[in-house]
Amino acid sequence: MRRVNQNELEAAFSLPKAPARDPDPLFGQPEAKAALSLLAAGRSPLFLGLPPGFDLEGQVGGFLRRLLAERDEDPGLALVPEGSGLRAVWGGGSGHPLRPPGPPSVLVLPAPSEPQLFGRFLPRMTTSGAALTFEDYEPGALVRAGSGVLLVSADALAQTPELARKLFAAVREGSYLPTPPPQLPAPAFPEIPVRARLVVAGSEEAIRNLPLPPEPWIVPLRETLPLRPRTLAWLWGYLEGRAGPLSKRELRRIARRLRRQAGHRERIAPALSPLLGLLQARDQGLALNDALDRLRVTEGAGQTRFLDELAEGLWALELAGSRVGEAVGLLVVEEEGGSYGRPARITASAAPGRDGVVSIEREVQLAGPLFGKAVLTLAGYLRRRYAEVGPLSATIQIVFEQTEETIDGDSAGLAELLAVLSILSGLALRQDLAITGAVDQTGRVLPVGGVSEKAEGLLAAADTLGVAQVGLLLPEANLKNLVPEGSLSKALGSGRLLVYLVRTVDEAIELAFGRAAERVHRAVADRLRAFRKLEDGDR
Repeated sequence: MRRVNQNELEAAFSLPKAPARDPDPLFGQPEAKAALSLLAAGRSPLFLGLPPGFDLEGQVGGFLRRLLAERDEDPGLALVPEGSGLRAVWGGGSGHPLRPPGPPSVLVLPAPSEPQLFGRFLPRMTTSGAALTFEDYEPGALVRAGSGVLLVSADALAQTPELARKLFAAVREGSYLPTPPPQLPAPAFPEIPVRARLVVAGSEEAIRNLPLPPEPWIVPLRETLPLRPRTLAWLWGYLEGRAGPLSKRELRRIARRLRRQAGHRERIAPALSPLLGLLQARDQGLALNDALDRLRVTEGAGQTRFLDELAEGLWALELAGSRVGEAVGLLVVEEEGGSYGRPARITASAAPGRDGVVSIEREVQLAGPLFGKAVLTLAGYLRRRYAEVGPLSATIQIVFEQTEETIDGDSAGLAELLAVLSILSGLALRQDLAITGAVDQTGRVLPVGGVSEKAEGLLAAADTLGVAQVGLLLPEANLKNLVPEGSLSKALGSGRLLVYLVRTVDEAIELAFGRAAERVHRAVADRLRAFRKLEDGDR
């Protein structure tokens, strides 16, 4: 166990001398570029898993436009009368043009609808009422794109599964049949040929919710890029191309924000869509720094509600003193407007019994599968560490107090384990020390996510409660993920927030209990033996 030196958290980075000229829209995404370049080879849709905030139109759309720039022009497509019906004719001829000759297009559809994709009928009014001829059919994006690409939002398409099935079938089969309004007489329409390729891009969750074709082609994009001058030169050039001139000072501020979002001091997140809006707001006289600060306030609305309730005394949280069977854990709460970290009170109870470790969240279905796995891992650690006692003759309950949201992930494993060891040993845990980290059955402490959000949430709660100094216990492997900015950086520098790194459960025990780990283990083993005797006596 060791305390982090402030110098270890310094994360200066060098800026490039100039922006990249004509930057590759998909910088740092070789898998996606390779897949997109193969689109013309087959009719299978390509599904791109996008990180949050990814610039779909500018990055994926921009790359596709470059890809199609060297393609030959497509011939025109027209509907031509044939007997009592129609036929689709490539390359002109007299009739109703569906698509004029021209280069293949990239059409971006953030909210696809059936008329937008497959076209619509616009009947004309006559003296005898509505009339429909072949000239009243207006083609949709499947035709207008030619041999180009339709770039469709997966998140929007997942809301209309029947439309998704129809779209996938049309692209796979290379045609679709228009359906005129049933109440109007119409000529017999032919199958309309489809030459466009389909890219469906969005969150991986939305993609999995689609009625996917057999063996879907899914390519997840990288969520972070290395924070290097070359990357920043690309970022600089790309943002200038989309939103106008950008100063070095603005670039540095943007890079800090993207580094913070990446959760890594040496990487940035390619979440550029929100930034483009902020940069374009400069046209209305709003400085980038002010816009970023306002965005941060908007994203922190959920945290503000929590802190207001904490100040009113609605949360049983102290961040001071010591208690038996209670640990201060840390959560990252996901909301529609953003996410934030906050401390959470974890309590444990223990008695003789044979139920082992029971998570109340898991019992009432407020826990995800990874959380359940962490609880089982905790039980495995207890059996392994105290094997000399024999079978675990205890019923141990753990719960996140005053928490209504569903909890998932394994990052509370260490805090839960320490609360259990406290209730079993009868020894008190520090409440001024917030704990995050996963554990394995051998007693190693493993890295977790959301470290910076958790640190900021802890500090904000301490400020609200008037606590002068708090500690944060982290897995040592998470040091690179702590990206201090603003008030968090100041608190680390002044010593108001002390950060400790651990590699093993025993190191965490010594810090949280303030005594040798072996003493705690002896006390736990003695209590388990007492439980065992009581259980054996009842049989």
